[in-house]
Amino acid sequence: MLSEYNQILRPNLRQLVKFLGFPNFHFISQLLWNVQDDYLYHLIRARRENVGEANDLLGQLVTDPDLSDELIRDQLLTMLIAGHDTSTALLAWVWYLLGSHPEAMQRIQIEVDSVLGGNSPSPAQLSQLCYLEQVVKETLRLYPPIHLGTRMAATDLEFQGYRIPAGQRVLYSIYLSHRHPKYWSKPNQFDPDRFSPEREKALPPFLYVPFGGGARICLGFLFSQIEAKVVLARILQNFTLELIDEKVSPHMGATLEPRPDVMMRIHQR
Repeated sequence: MLSEYNQILRPNLRQLVKFLGFPNFHFISQLLWNVQDDYLYHLIRARRENVGEANDLLGQLVTDPDLSDELIRDQLLTMLIAGHDTSTALLAWVWYLLGSHPEAMQRIQIEVDSVLGGNSPSPAQLSQLCYLEQVVKETLRLYPPIHLGTRMAATDLEFQGYRIPAGQRVLYSIYLSHRHPKYWSKPNQFDPDRFSPEREKALPPFLYVPFGGGARICLGFLFSQIEAKVVLARILQNFTLELIDEKVSPHMGATLEPRPDVMMRIHQR
C-alpha cells in the first residue's frame, strides 16, 4: 500500500498542498491520509454493525471471518486507487482513438442505437455491444493503463542470456508485449476487429495482459470493462465527440496517460 501511496496519492497531495499555500507538505499530507483512513474505518464499522445483504464488495469483506478491519481497509483503498486513475486513463484513450477514427465511433453509435435505443443498458444488452467491447479491448492493447507488470521468480531460470535467481522480482512491459511485431499484425495500428471472437481465440496465452494474468490477475478486470462500456454507450447515445488536436503522446507515470489532455468538441445528436 505504501508504494501505491507514493506513486499515486502523494504527488496529487503535493499539488493540492502547493495550490492551497500550506508550507508543511508532510504534515498536511499525513493529515489528509488520516482523514481518508478515518473515513474507510467508519465505513467498515458501520457495515459490521448493520451488514444487511452481503451482496456487494464491502458486505462480502466484512462477513469474511479471516479479514481484520485493517485488511479490509487495504482492499477498499486498493479499489479506490486502482479503480480511479486506471478507468479515467482507459476512457481518455478510448475517446482519443475514436476521435482519430470517426468511422469507428459511427459504427459504435449504430450498434448502440440498434441494441439500446434510448434506454439504459441492461446486463443482457451490454453483452450484445460486441463492437464496443472490441474497441475497449483494442484500446487496452494499445494503451494499457497499467503498463508494467511485476512477478517474483519462483525458481532459478535463464532468459535470453540473463540468469534470474529464485525470489528475484521481475518487471515486464505490458505495453511492449501488446505491440510485439512477432505476434501482432501491424501492431501500432488501431484495429478493433483483431478482437473479433474468431481472431481473439487465436491469440497465444498471456500475450494480451492488460490486467495481468494467472492467479494474480486484477480483481477488477471484469468490472472495469463493464464500467467502460456503460459510460461509453450512454455518452454515445446522446453525443458525437470530435477530436480537436491529435498531437497526444503517452506519458508513463503510475498509469499510462495521454499528454497533453485529450481535448474534444461535443455535438448533441
